[in-house]
Formats: sequence, structure tokens, C-alpha cells
Amino acid sequence: MQKKELTLDERDSKQYTSTYVIPCIITFCYLNWLIFNLIQNQDKSYQQQSIIAWKKGQFTEAIRLMEQTKELTPNLINRGLLYMQYYHKTANPQYQQVAEEVLQKARLQQPEDIQIRYLQARLYIDNKALGKARQIIEELATDYPKNSLYLSALSDILYQQGEKEAALQPLVNAIRYTPRLLTGKRIRLLRQNDSVFYNTLQQHLSALTPSPEDSPTDYARLGYIAWWCGNQSVAEKYLRKAVEDLPNLATPWHLLGDDNKYRLLLYGAFQKDLLSTELPEEKEMSDERLFNMFYQPKFRNWYGIDLYNCN
Repeated sequence: MQKKELTLDERDSKQYTSTYVIPCIITFCYLNWLIFNLIQNQDKSYQQQSIIAWKKGQFTEAIRLMEQTKELTPNLINRGLLYMQYYHKTANPQYQQVAEEVLQKARLQQPEDIQIRYLQARLYIDNKALGKARQIIEELATDYPKNSLYLSALSDILYQQGEKEAALQPLVNAIRYTPRLLTGKRIRLLRQNDSVFYNTLQQHLSALTPSPEDSPTDYARLGYIAWWCGNQSVAEKYLRKAVEDLPNLATPWHLLGDDNKYRLLLYGAFQKDLLSTELPEEKEMSDERLFNMFYQPKFRNWYGIDLYNCN
């Protein structure tokens, strides 16, 4: 088959495209990239200044600075978090309302980010709109049945609605997947104010046993729970099993009383005066802290900036 030759006009058109159009497209894309980075850097600066102002107690200034950011999805999420924190401090319903508005905008822009839905549910919980919160959290807990954040929130809602029996199993499951929830304020308040629920919770936790497919980290979690429940022999059995199969798990060594190995795994072999280095104090685990631990890396990876956190 004979190859068709280009006409003069076609050759001129192709040459024009190569000479002018393609470089223009590249330049346009580059300029857009520069502008995007400039806006992003400016937004990061406003956010950092806002955090500094918040930590100084200059709450309205923190809000003013955050409101200078563009209405992009990550900025809207961060504004929502800031408004929620200010609502906690002041109980001013205006900030509950604006938090709801900006989170809804963020959700419309990025419906695939389910953490926005979780934040909306937390806002409804704070505002005692438990019916709305329950609808969201039940959906999230059904779709993600091993997510401690959603399970803990579901238990909290059910408990506040007076459905204590229904609230028990989601809390047991949340603790099974994240045992450090046992260090949180909620467990402490249950022990002080609702001994019946607290004792029943402890009984259910004590009855947890490993399944054949459980990993070393699962055994470590069960060991932590058994240790917290006071079942020392059971705790030691699970913790020993965990470190035998995966020796670099730090917390089991600490619970087994081998703080030298615990320090080594935390700080590394080149830490100066390793044996005399003080052990870190275990921080209280709250839903807010668990949310930040879970969402912060994903947020930074997805959006290129940090999640707003003034704690």
C-alpha cells in the first residue's frame, strides 16, 4: 500500500504545532504548577501561623488566619477541625454550624474521603444529634468492621442512647483491634461512674482468645488486654508467643519486664546511655488521638499538607 504524502498545508500545520502549540501547552502547564505550589505554600504558612496563635490562646486570630486559606478540600477539612475545637471551648452554636457547612463543602468536593463523614458524625455527637451521627457511624462500621475508630464511636452513641447492651460488643471489638483505648478517659469514667458496664466489659475482654489465623501482632494485642485485665499468666503466654514469632515488637517486651530490649527497640543500639534512658510515658489514647494517628499520614499523602492539630 502506497504511503500518502502530506500536502504543503498539512506539513505547515504540523510544523506550526511542533514549533508553537506544544511549547505553549508545556509553558501553560508549568505556570499552573507554579501557581498551585505558590498557593499551597501560602496556605501552609497560614495554617502554621494559625496553630501558633491557637497555642498562645489567640483563638479568634487562629480562626482569622485559617480563613485566609483557599477553599480547597484539605483547607476546608482543617477549617472544620478548627471550628470544632473552638466549639468545644466556647459551646457557641455558631461554630458548630460553620463547621458543619465547611465539612459538607469538603465532602461534596471529595466524596471518596470517608474521614470527612466521620468528622461530620463527631460533630453531630458533640451537638447531641445522636440519630444523625448513628446513621453515619453504623454505615462506616459496617463497611469497615475492624476499624477501632468507627467501632468506638458506635459504642459511644449506643451508650448515650441508653442501649448499653448493644454498646458493649462494638467497644470490645474496638479494644481488641486497638488495646490502648483502655488507657483513655472513657474507660476511666466507666470505672468511676458505671461499675456494672465496666465489669461486664472486663469480663468480655478477659474471655477473648486467639484464632488460628492470628498474627504475632494479634497475640501482642491479646496479651496487652489480658495484662490490663489482671490475667498475668494468660498475658505472659500471649506476649511470649508474640515476641517469639516477631522479636521486634516493643511493647510486649516492656509488659514482660524486659525494659532493656524495650529501650533498644525504641531508641536503637546507638542511643547514648541506653540503659539509663528514661522510658516514655504512655500517652492516653482518645478517639481524637486515634483519628490523628490514623488519618494524618493519609491526609499528607493525599493532599500534600498536614492535618490541623493544635494539641
